[in-house]
Amino acid sequence: MLNDDFNDLSEAMILTTTLMQENLEKADCLYDALKLNPDFSQLTNMITILEQAFYNVEKYAARRELRNLHLLNYVQFISCLEQSGMTALLLISKSQRHGKLFEKLDQCLVPVIMESNLLGVLTLAG
Repeated sequence: MLNDDFNDLSEAMILTTTLMQENLEKADCLYDALKLNPDFSQLTNMITILEQAFYNVEKYAARRELRNLHLLNYVQFISCLEQSGMTALLLISKSQRHGKLFEKLDQCLVPVIMESNLLGVLTLAG
């Protein structure tokens, strides 16, 4: 984000990071309320895919079109994970009869990637 090759995206990236941090804090509270402990030990393949996608963004940082293509891929992958995670939390809270928690979840979790407009900035930055 601080690299000169990303100046055109810095504002959207800062907003995305801020919103993501807020969602992570909300998710931690929700995990506590549902008496769940997130376990990342089974996610090594997914983490490897994310790391490779991020590596490609860095690798092509100086070539805007390729950078944006790889960054779009990376961001779309994260967006899908984010949506899946929010859906899972909603389903768990609903199935465990946490009505108030379900309403709160539905209102407070923000789909970060879409809300931050990073996808829009990337597709226009060409």
